[in-house]
Amino acid sequence: MRKKLPFLLLTCLLCVNSANALANIMLYGNLDMGYMKWSGNKLRMEERSSSRIGFLGEEDIGGGTKTIFQLEQRFTAYDGIAPASYAFQGGSNLGLVGSFGKLRFGRLNQMVTETMWDFDPWYDDGIATHQRNVVAGGNWRMGTAGLPGNGRQDNTVRWDSPAFGAYAFGLAYQLSGNDEHPSGQQQNAGFSLLAKYNRGPTTLALGFHRRANSASSQYWTAGAAHEFGPLRLVALYERATSRKEWIGGDYDSDLLERNFLLGLIYQLGNHTINASYQQLKAETGGASIGIDRKYSLGYVHWLSKRTSAYIDWTRIRHGQQSIFCGSGCGCGTVGGIAIGMNHRF
Repeated sequence: MRKKLPFLLLTCLLCVNSANALANIMLYGNLDMGYMKWSGNKLRMEERSSSRIGFLGEEDIGGGTKTIFQLEQRFTAYDGIAPASYAFQGGSNLGLVGSFGKLRFGRLNQMVTETMWDFDPWYDDGIATHQRNVVAGGNWRMGTAGLPGNGRQDNTVRWDSPAFGAYAFGLAYQLSGNDEHPSGQQQNAGFSLLAKYNRGPTTLALGFHRRANSASSQYWTAGAAHEFGPLRLVALYERATSRKEWIGGDYDSDLLERNFLLGLIYQLGNHTINASYQQLKAETGGASIGIDRKYSLGYVHWLSKRTSAYIDWTRIRHGQQSIFCGSGCGCGTVGGIAIGMNHRF
């Protein structure tokens, strides 16, 4: 079941001015509205980037240290309703920031998800975006379908280091047995490691993630990007192992998935062109179970610094033995197109 945007959020909106007297609080958000059509399916309203409203706050507590917090609610702008299971699905965390870096507790983004944002031409949004493996969460018509996934994790402590020259690091730990996923999954704690390099036009990243309550399913990701003036070239590689005890069903052995992306972003004035090619290869018990290939192209016209109109096109070719076949969306070739408008505040 889903419900209307919680009354709590509306109350918070009325309290922003008075709260500002006690701490520095910023209201932010995103509204996205568009139309999407997949081959074989009806035209429907959708969004490229999740609509949201949120609060970021900080308070100086002395000694160069600040208290920080985030509360973010996700919803679909075309019907105004939000997930019933969360009041602040997009983030709910409290922490400290100072010379030691940033230390936060609560519901937070997975580190590997944020890594994908850095190297995906679509910033992990919409039908043309990079296809995250189920270990990290989320699927857009590529890879194993129907398994629970989310780019954020509950009951987590996360530390992000300050920059050491061109380098930065991150660590996260998630308690077991306390998230939203089915209780039948094998219990285990989750943790993440991340290392980044950023100097001049070059960005590199390497991350590891073991998902909580997934029979220790794990995920590696590596990304690279280089800018040539207005052109940014990106590459992303992922290797994910989903344990048979977690995915169950049709699998007698662990599921191994290897996925890579090559893409570009070209910015010229108020025009942005995105393009990418992806390939996902899966195997179980040492035997290949198909290859999925995805081709994507997109264009964004910036009406202002905060408002844009976009159109995305994608085409996915599922191999004959693809793990995607039989998931309800068909085998063979699937195409999709989306057009819409976005405003950030």
